[in-house]
Amino acid sequence: NNRGLLMIFDMKKEQHFASFYDENNKIFIVIDSFDNKEFNLRIGTLSETEFKCSFLVDNDKDLNQRIEKEFLKYKENKDF
Repeated sequence: NNRGLLMIFDMKKEQHFASFYDENNKIFIVIDSFDNKEFNLRIGTLSETEFKCSFLVDNDKDLNQRIEKEFLKYKENKDF
């Protein structure tokens, strides 16, 4: 099965918005920021997401690691 494949998160800190969709697990992630310092993350399905957290990051690597961390936490707790 493909449920173990890793997602690639490649958001840039300068972006105000990005979204990612894991087709295998049907998980949709939305990240936005007004100031490119504090980022808000929502996660769920294509039809419904819920706010999970806000976080501050210093660079692209930290941003994408945090997105991945929240994705994996959600995926782990999700009952497929």
